[in-house]
Amino acid sequence: MPRPPRNQTASTSPETCAWDPGQVLEHIDVGVLVLDTEQEKVCYCNGAASQILREARLPRGFHALSRFLAPLFAKGPEEPSQQAAHTFHYHNHILEISLQKTSPTHRCLFLRDNTTRARLESVAQAVNTMDNI
Repeated sequence: MPRPPRNQTASTSPETCAWDPGQVLEHIDVGVLVLDTEQEKVCYCNGAASQILREARLPRGFHALSRFLAPLFAKGPEEPSQQAAHTFHYHNHILEISLQKTSPTHRCLFLRDNTTRARLESVAQAVNTMDNI
């Protein structure tokens, strides 16, 4: 395999890149919501988050979502480097929700629907059990 020339390095400069780094957030399978706790609003919601909220019938507005998450994150992250995470069942979905404090007034909520993965793991486990009998 040929090696790249030594003078070529990775760049994070937008003018040298033909794509928008924000596209990553729009196309990953992890739901991302940014909540502004001072203005009490949802600042950002990517496509995966919208889909998970819709399919799992989770609350969508800031206040409804805050009330829903309050018992889970009663002792939420105090420092920006800390992250609180929970996995729970809700309306036949297995959801993983992580909350990260990104600034004194903003929280980033990561959502993942693990329902399909959990079902596939159960099927694989059942098949493995049948093979062992």
